[in-house]
Order: sequence, then structure tokens, then C-alpha cells
Amino acid sequence: MGILFIIPTLGVIVYKMLFRIGCKQAQGKVIRIEKGFDEEQGLTSINPIIEFMTFKGEKKELKTGISYGMKYMPNLHDSVKIYYKTNDPTKAQMVSKGLWEVSGILIVTGFFLLMLGIFIN
Repeated sequence: MGILFIIPTLGVIVYKMLFRIGCKQAQGKVIRIEKGFDEEQGLTSINPIIEFMTFKGEKKELKTGISYGMKYMPNLHDSVKIYYKTNDPTKAQMVSKGLWEVSGILIVTGFFLLMLGIFIN
């Protein structure tokens, strides 16, 4: 059971780190926050829209989503760090404030469940 907490969490971390290879870093600013509704899933989404400047001086917008808690969503006019692909700046990721906290909690929980399983058997 603990592996179910550890493997996906490590997968997300590795994906985010691999994405950053060959990317440029930029400072972005939250210019607005959009609220949307997905009729198929019946869920409301809150998406910060971040404006950033590429190394070529082009202004780009990035629509992001926070999937692990409102606590980590940037507020209007907050500055955030962005990693974007130089050949396609529309492919970008915002640096998540809570990535390490949430990942750490899930990994520790996974190890705890693994140890619990070893001691029970």
C-alpha cells in the first residue's frame, strides 16, 4: 500500500525536473484569475493566468491550475517563477510552492505504511 503513495509522487517530481531540462526561467505575474466549470465532470476550476516575458522579449500568458490545494495557489498580482521551453513558450510550468511539502508528506506516509506492513506481518 505504501508503494501506491511513493511511486506516483516520485513520478511527478521526476516529470517536473525532466521538463526543466533545456528550459529558460522567467519571472511571471498573476494578471487575473479565471473560474471555469467542467460540465462533464461537474467540477469548478480556478485558474491563475500568469503573464511572463520570454528571453526574446515576447509577452506570453500561461493558464495554470493547482491540483493539490488552494493554500498553494498564487494570488492576484503575485510574482511566480516560470520554466518554459525556448522553442515553444506556450509549453511552460509554474514553480509550485507546495510541490515539495505535499510530495514529502505523501512519501513519508508511503514509508510509514510500508514499515507498518513489515511489522504487522
